[in-house]
Amino acid sequence: MSASPITIMESSRLGYLKPYEIFVDSSHGDIYSNAWRGQKARTPKDDFEGPLRDGSPVDLFSATHAGLLVSAGVLGMVTTLFTVLSAPAPGRAGLVNIGFYAKVIFALISDSVPFLGYKRKSYMLLGWTSMVVAFFILSVVARDEDAHAAGVVLASLSAALVQTASDGLMVEYAQREPIEARGRTQITLLALHWFGASLSSLLLACLTDDTNGHLTWALDKASVLRIVAVVCILPVPALLFFANESRLAPSFEFRRRHYMFGRLLQNKAIWQIALFQAGAGCCLALSSVANGYSPLLWFRTIYPWIVRLVFFVLFAYALAYVQSHGLSWHWQRSFLLAASANMLLHVLQHASVVDNATNWGAVTLVWFSSVPTAIQYVLRHLPMVEVAPYGFEATTISLLSTSGEVVHPLVMALHKHYASPDGRWSTTSFNIALGLNVLGCLSAWFLPKQRSECISLRHFGGLSKLAASLLVIALTSHQVTAAVLQWPGSSISRL
Repeated sequence: MSASPITIMESSRLGYLKPYEIFVDSSHGDIYSNAWRGQKARTPKDDFEGPLRDGSPVDLFSATHAGLLVSAGVLGMVTTLFTVLSAPAPGRAGLVNIGFYAKVIFALISDSVPFLGYKRKSYMLLGWTSMVVAFFILSVVARDEDAHAAGVVLASLSAALVQTASDGLMVEYAQREPIEARGRTQITLLALHWFGASLSSLLLACLTDDTNGHLTWALDKASVLRIVAVVCILPVPALLFFANESRLAPSFEFRRRHYMFGRLLQNKAIWQIALFQAGAGCCLALSSVANGYSPLLWFRTIYPWIVRLVFFVLFAYALAYVQSHGLSWHWQRSFLLAASANMLLHVLQHASVVDNATNWGAVTLVWFSSVPTAIQYVLRHLPMVEVAPYGFEATTISLLSTSGEVVHPLVMALHKHYASPDGRWSTTSFNIALGLNVLGCLSAWFLPKQRSECISLRHFGGLSKLAASLLVIALTSHQVTAAVLQWPGSSISRL
């Protein structure tokens, strides 16, 4: 395709054009438009027929990329342990999730400014090194509240930095895959993340007791924190010697980046999938922001971490099954079936809880819910790779994943006040939860049917400044609200 059709697409405001295709804008006097052009011209047709970027598919199990697997597994383990081990004072509970509120900023920095010659690898190494320091601080300052708070903040910010940088690298690798197999790299890393979460649940099941509703440790908590700090060292040599990343990156020019970021927010593919993420977040499969996808136990049990251990293992195996058999599924139908199955399992779970004792029927239903939850989880992540443009890989993932947490404060408030004296949901909480689940099912209308529809939205969906403004306002309001609600002592939180 020659340059003239691209010029028509740009002037008629149709679709999203990759940064190296915007050189046709120079006719409008924008001297920054051709600052980033690919080695060869690509057209929208190329995206429908093959990979989304140049380069051969990546073998994550090879010596040149295995470091990313180690990082994903350890990150899943550490983030699951983090909220339990940090245990800040009640007035400082929001510090645990403070890194979540900085994800978009970290993603923009990782996408825009190389650090020590790399856009991803160096930031991941910085994050892991900071996390080691943070956990060692937490292990020695348990009685100093201010130092403890500083350690929690450092650990939270470090985990967010590692997550955003690894997300950007994951998108770069996933977009090299052909269209019929795209998603294998992404799901492999997701499965490793939750396998690490299962290991942390096993550790918590062995080292903690929850018979009276309060967590007690069989081992000195400071010793556990030091063990976690040592575990955080493992990804450092793995990334240094077994993670290959190109050092080629465009120079940073603020005007061009600002222009392209505005185009990203205006693109229909971004704000439509953000709407889907916000609606899908209403489905009852959320945990705290730091943990990510973890089962909320809507009944009392003295074995919470054993329940989560089995759930995480089944969840990881379900992800592997979707990777091998589900890449060609119809996304909307699959999401509706999975969301409906999850809602039915929660209704049965509510009906099976009869008293304060451990209800093994309800526990079994939680384990069954791992399969539809895994399907929902994958379908919430696959479209992100398809719509992520060159130069904004981590930013796209952070924006869309943050959109999925918009309803999080309400879901956590429901979970906090769910129990009546007999250990069941209160009627009000149960009805609100079911209403949210129905809303989550309706969000499938915004989910593209398959990859080709994502690509069509990206290139030909059009731009909307109004939608971009509403998206920014919604995400900013959510971040402020979620941050305020994390401090239960504030008057706004009580309201």
